[in-house]
Amino acid sequence: MYPAIAPKFLKGEGVEEEIPCACQVPPSKAPDYSGIPTEYRVDVDGNSFNVKIEPKGGSFVVQKGDSSDAGKKPVADTPGAVTSSMQGMILSVKAKIGSKVNAGDVICVIEAMKMENAVNAPHAGVVQEIIVAEGDAVTKGDVLMIIE
Repeated sequence: MYPAIAPKFLKGEGVEEEIPCACQVPPSKAPDYSGIPTEYRVDVDGNSFNVKIEPKGGSFVVQKGDSSDAGKKPVADTPGAVTSSMQGMILSVKAKIGSKVNAGDVICVIEAMKMENAVNAPHAGVVQEIIVAEGDAVTKGDVLMIIE
């Protein structure tokens, strides 16, 4: 792609150049943010968060505020919690609330990097709660469902 630059760079002969950025604002010309609202209520996947934004040095810093719905999602150490082993998207949920599952049964399918990955029940029990739905994005460690 860069025939004139690549050989020198790969040999260690390349010189780093500082490219000026138009987005940098000198401290003396920092914009006045006094008329901009700084507190917002943000809904993310059904959870509401109060967010406060404070300008600092010409940029915004976001701080997580109090949430009225905080703590509603189960955490990984909840008894009977089945967690995701990877980041991906829920393609299908095979289990239903109240259904009995055996250890090793497929309870849902996660798509990650264009591959379908079955999530198996780690233990036998009855599905008490399903936290995720088809199309939800999950990360490693997110609780998918509760089986007791």
